[in-house]
Amino acid sequence: NQKFYQYEFAHKDFSKKHDNIDKNLSLKKFIEEYIRLGGEIFSEQPEKLLLMIHFLNLPEEYPNFPEISEIVNKPITIIADALNRAKSRGEISQDIDEYTFALTLFGSMVITASIIYNAKFSKLLTLISTEKYKDAVQKILLYGILNKK
Repeated sequence: NQKFYQYEFAHKDFSKKHDNIDKNLSLKKFIEEYIRLGGEIFSEQPEKLLLMIHFLNLPEEYPNFPEISEIVNKPITIIADALNRAKSRGEISQDIDEYTFALTLFGSMVITASIIYNAKFSKLLTLISTEKYKDAVQKILLYGILNKK
């Protein structure tokens, strides 16, 4: 299937960038870099990112392409591993579930990129730019949304 192989190529391209994130970064710096790279990838190749999203939503295709499991799990694993490193350094609470956090970060990036891209071609109203999203999600994930008392 030609679409899948385009997807696999896009994934390898994205993975190279994320694999090169320094494993010794603090969690704050890791999140900043992960989101920066996501924005960079989206800006450079939005169609490839949307192709990846397309395959994420076609689980019926997974049995035809066993390698898709790694492709789907890789971004989640990269984030979860960073959280585990942060836990071991005492940066974050031990009771934070790394996979929930990873899904939250990755999922918000994927759906936001999709909405921003689709807004260009439809009457879909989006009030957020890639840059505004990057700043907002970092603040929310790193500092929460509640006022500290």
